[in-house]
Amino acid sequence: MNLFKELKRRNVFKVGIAYAVVGWVLIQGASILLPTFGAPSWVMPAFTALVIAGFPISLVIAWAFEMTPEGVKRTETDTAAKVAKEPSKAERVAAPVASVPAIPSIAVMPFVNMSSDPEQEYFADGLSEELLNKLARIKGLQVAGRTSSFHFKGRNEDLRVIGETLGVAHILEGSVRKSGDRVRITAQLVKSADGYHLWSKTYDRKFDDIFAIQDEIAGAVATALEVTLGVGQFGRMPGMTHNAEAYDEYLKAIVFAQEYRPDTVVSAIEHLQRAAAIDPTFAFVLAMLSRVYQVGLQIVPDQAEEWSRKADEALERARRLAPDSPWIMNAVAIESFRHGKWTVAGDFYHEKLPELAEKYGADLASDGELGEFLLRVGKARTAMKYLEARRSADPLNPFIPTYLADAYLDSGNTTAAMAEFERGVRIGGFQVAVRGSGLVAALGTGDRKLIDKWFALSQEVGPGPFNINDILGSLLDDPEAALRKIRDLMSTSPIDRNGLSSLVLAYWTAYYGDPELALTLVRKAFESQGMSPQAMVMWRPVFRDMRKLPGFKNLVRDIGLVDYWKKYGWGDFCHPVGDNDFECE
Repeated sequence: MNLFKELKRRNVFKVGIAYAVVGWVLIQGASILLPTFGAPSWVMPAFTALVIAGFPISLVIAWAFEMTPEGVKRTETDTAAKVAKEPSKAERVAAPVASVPAIPSIAVMPFVNMSSDPEQEYFADGLSEELLNKLARIKGLQVAGRTSSFHFKGRNEDLRVIGETLGVAHILEGSVRKSGDRVRITAQLVKSADGYHLWSKTYDRKFDDIFAIQDEIAGAVATALEVTLGVGQFGRMPGMTHNAEAYDEYLKAIVFAQEYRPDTVVSAIEHLQRAAAIDPTFAFVLAMLSRVYQVGLQIVPDQAEEWSRKADEALERARRLAPDSPWIMNAVAIESFRHGKWTVAGDFYHEKLPELAEKYGADLASDGELGEFLLRVGKARTAMKYLEARRSADPLNPFIPTYLADAYLDSGNTTAAMAEFERGVRIGGFQVAVRGSGLVAALGTGDRKLIDKWFALSQEVGPGPFNINDILGSLLDDPEAALRKIRDLMSTSPIDRNGLSSLVLAYWTAYYGDPELALTLVRKAFESQGMSPQAMVMWRPVFRDMRKLPGFKNLVRDIGLVDYWKKYGWGDFCHPVGDNDFECE
């Protein structure tokens, strides 16, 4: 049976039948024409013998070679990958690296910059990300997340290790050489299990054709994987540019926007402004500009008032240009709960986002977006499953451990939470948030050994806002002195200009036993520019006593959460009492 299947796969039967039919026609034709032209009697038997002798030769050729778009090539042995068993939920928590799925799966590795100018690194990275996004829209194709793929940048790792780590059967890799207005891109698709090359091609184009190159590569990879693909079925993401120079500035901005430092935030803003000036219809970049301004409110508090205004202006321009863009809709939802309109944001995340996820696929990372929103509104148990799904799809994303660990923590699973924080430390990236949140989690346990461990880990990434962690962490053996120091910091430090500082101070205040003062600081944080997205902090165990205070009910009313709960269901920590009241724990 195996031989029969292999003969069929190599088209030996088709070639044999075709040869027999054509040979019979030739012999019949020769038997009529040769006597007509007076051919000697020996010609017909010789011609017939020659046709018959060619039959086994055609079968051998059919077995050994095949026709491809690149010409005649040797036929390779069929080595289909075995389908791995899908891990259970418990297995994903313990070992989050996904097994190879039954459907076609791929990871896009960062393309190697072969240009003489090292500053063109961003262009190679941007091309890789755009290819990943295009492939993610293909139904029937599972694509590893960008952060996980980029974890292997610059590493000479074995393809089998990458495939096993990311849970993919195929890997797309390549290189970029950019010189002036010309670009040469080499891409190749390989099987991660054995390194077998399924497809490769080199593209020489003018830089202006970069978008066509992305479409062409995505289509070729899909064909190689035998995935049904209607290229352009969904069209381009609304609000994207077709101007190569504007796109160039956008790619540069991405590099700076990921660093979350005062200098890099300013640089990101400058590149985004240039992109918007080059192409005023580039709505996507305006939405990103709005988000960078919002992030900068805490990082550069001196600019808070101006940047808050500019964030609103940029988002409004983006909304006018491309109201149907899912990224702009998401930015509008974030802006809504930043101003306390949680119900408006809930309308997007609960009603509109599932529809957009169906249309645009993994490109939206909708599991992660919804999981983070549910954390903010106090629905940690529900958030957990979405964040676990996002971790499975993007296991090396450094942002996921912090949010997923918080979901475990708020749900009462401290062991799983601390393990996830530790995974975040091992992955690297986003370390200020990962280690800082790990310290807050440790404070909530009251376990001194755990606190000492995470205090040391947090110090490795530098001091927090106004050195609050260093100052208060040194007073762990003297709670009364720590509370005196907290009141002193409130009166002498400029924390009122920076909501993040008030929030960090609130953690320590709650740990040292003054929930009333902690509530005052949390309210101060939320009253500062742009801190409402941090609402998830209210549900951390360190604030359990604070949540029992009557003033806490007033806080959640004031920031708009009660209206959201009445429409979309109450969270894990607050529940209604009668028609017009509620309790929190």
